[in-house]
Amino acid sequence: MNRDTKRRGMLIGELSNKSGVPAYSIHYYVKKGLLSPPEKAGKTRAFYSNAHLERLLAIKSIRHNFNFPLSMVRKELGEIGQAGPANKRATGNTRRNPSANRDDKKNLILDAAVELFAKQGYHGTNIRNIADDLGISTGTLYLYFGNKQELLLQSVDRMVSNTIDTVAKSVAQEKDLFKVMYLRSKAFNQSYNRFNETLAQLRAESVSMGRQGQDLIRKIHGEIMRPLMKEIQQAVEQKLIREADIELLVMSFLALIEMICYRLTWDEKYSFDQIYAFVFDLMMNGLTPTINRKVGS
Repeated sequence: MNRDTKRRGMLIGELSNKSGVPAYSIHYYVKKGLLSPPEKAGKTRAFYSNAHLERLLAIKSIRHNFNFPLSMVRKELGEIGQAGPANKRATGNTRRNPSANRDDKKNLILDAAVELFAKQGYHGTNIRNIADDLGISTGTLYLYFGNKQELLLQSVDRMVSNTIDTVAKSVAQEKDLFKVMYLRSKAFNQSYNRFNETLAQLRAESVSMGRQGQDLIRKIHGEIMRPLMKEIQQAVEQKLIREADIELLVMSFLALIEMICYRLTWDEKYSFDQIYAFVFDLMMNGLTPTINRKVGS
């Protein structure tokens, strides 16, 4: 490649090799207005930019995943050079860092997707909404995710992993097992709204997603239950609680904690500590008269 080519862009052969799209298809996309015309450097010589490559990969991704006709592809990607209103918002947004590497940029997209799915619902959010929120083109987003379903699966997985990490840090220095259960529950409550709403959407969509969605749900529940099962097993070994089916005990505890978090969204009649104290007493002492153990003591 000579110096002029390096400076001005790619020839069509290089663009075809990088994108995996035949040269004749590239010419056709330009003719149909899906790609902007290249920079002419002679009768038979023209240069294409990275923007051409990005949009071409997006076209390829959409056609592969959805088999859309070109008119639908154009509608999905928007007009060439179109700048959404979010581009102005994103200019001063330090969270949307344009110089981020590929993994960072992918994580930004996942975080934005979680926010919008929780706020607008899965069906109320489309790829363009997420791209606009980030101040990027839909073409760029399609370089990272083939479709909205894939985006939901990965965004939920990342959100759950982050939540579990946050909870783990909150209990890392605590040795008392009952205090650990309390801190773990309180940390979960702090992220309940976004966590529960997005997870509920995954559950609702899992039927149409088939095995992939079901496997992710099982993985999420496994990751949530695993540390609790270990802690409750330790409590049994230390004779703090009686022997019981550990898996069912953990599932019962999580169900009660979820109800605590849900009840707190209604009004301010109860505080987290008040409801947790009731649930803790119910689990430890049942409904028969007994000496109550103080929460976290």
